[in-house]
Amino acid sequence: MPTQKNKKTKRKINRKRKIKPPARPGQRWHAMISYTQRDPKSETLAHAIYSGMTKRGKKVWLDVKMAKRDEAAMQNGVEHSDFIIAIVSGPPGDDSAYFKRPLCLKELRWAKENGTPVVPVVSASDKDNITEFFADIPDDLQHLKRVNWEHIDRKDIDYFSLGLDKILKTSAEARARAASQPGRGRRKLNRKRKINQNTKKNNKTKGKGKNKCIQVLMGSFKNYDLLDPKRNKQQLINRIINDFNTKGDILNKKYNYKSKGILYKYCAPPKDSIENGKKLIAKLDKIDIELSNHDKGMFRILWTGWIQLSQLVACFIANYISNHYVNSRAIEQTNFTKKWTGLCGTWESERKMIKEILKKNIGAKNSNRGQNIIDSEAGIILKNIWDRYSILFSRHNKLPNTVIIIPENIDKNILNKTLVKIELNNLNTSKVCVVMFKNIGGYIINPHLRGNQTDIDGKVTFEFKTWNAGAKRSIINFLKKNKGK
Repeated sequence: MPTQKNKKTKRKINRKRKIKPPARPGQRWHAMISYTQRDPKSETLAHAIYSGMTKRGKKVWLDVKMAKRDEAAMQNGVEHSDFIIAIVSGPPGDDSAYFKRPLCLKELRWAKENGTPVVPVVSASDKDNITEFFADIPDDLQHLKRVNWEHIDRKDIDYFSLGLDKILKTSAEARARAASQPGRGRRKLNRKRKINQNTKKNNKTKGKGKNKCIQVLMGSFKNYDLLDPKRNKQQLINRIINDFNTKGDILNKKYNYKSKGILYKYCAPPKDSIENGKKLIAKLDKIDIELSNHDKGMFRILWTGWIQLSQLVACFIANYISNHYVNSRAIEQTNFTKKWTGLCGTWESERKMIKEILKKNIGAKNSNRGQNIIDSEAGIILKNIWDRYSILFSRHNKLPNTVIIIPENIDKNILNKTLVKIELNNLNTSKVCVVMFKNIGGYIINPHLRGNQTDIDGKVTFEFKTWNAGAKRSIINFLKKNKGK
């Protein structure tokens, strides 16, 4: 136990170094809410955010909930919070506006001095007035113009919950940026070290996944004779499916389904469309999605039209649902098996490895004879593998809701695609929502039905309909009528 003398010595050292003693246990908050009591709406919103955050297990500093409410207590709240929620209100230029209140400005300046991130928040009715609020920001707080501002709608429970999610996400990103910027010179050194570490890591793991994939596939291809006219292709496909444990892996909780990094790893569009894909996702990311009339449980995401960026949009929507709806999880069609895609990669890398194995199987003596059919055989085997995956995925009984993603420009060969030939015919689901995405960004919901909806004012509702034979017929007739348009 430290003596009284040691305590005094420690305080002297702290004063000399200008280091504040650490907060005692229980003095740390996830967030502090800064607002002006001159505006009743801001006060009501502050209480609503406080309630919503505490229900999520967050410890929040709100003046009226504290035993001490003086200026010292406010400064302590700022300095011992992970981030500040600044509820900005107007009218702009008025003495009662947030950026005109002395205590509110003090809280923002304490946050700046302490390096505490600030997330400005406005009510849904004020989201179009953000640029007008900029005019009130003092010169020493101009950095607040460059941070992400969030709006929140207290009148709608779902949108309010989504607003809280966005506040937490924005604060986490702000804290991550602050942690990664210790100083200009240090930042360059850290970046250099990180590059060196990644290079070493990549050198160690380069080819590891490929070799592992080939090892598993070699066992599946054992006794498969490419030159035997009676070779059993379906037996080979069954062995591959079993060896990669597809059905057991579909609900693998270790799969990082919430990571946006997956968009350009397994869901990447054609190389010449990557930039267009990023622009499209940036536009879709500005639209709030609400789910309606769906059953409890998980969501299956089907798509058609890789070249038209459908897979990219499907992965984005899967991530959105998984991130924004706490009790839900959405799985995009291609990525339901971590073991297969994780080890064998993209379609092209899978095909390359299968060709490599086929070459080894026929041996050096027969290489010339078998070369003519290796390319064709590899393509057929891979197509059969993915057709079987599509059947397993469509029939899986743990996914009661299905979202079908289609592009605005429907492929003229749509009726020969996997969606129509396999997935719709094997679909085991309760509810379905068809989502057509626009090339310029935006959605048309259930375009096969009369009275279909589209996104309005940055919001859209995915309305789920009962799945039955009539629903399937209606979707297929729509695709048939609009193919090639």
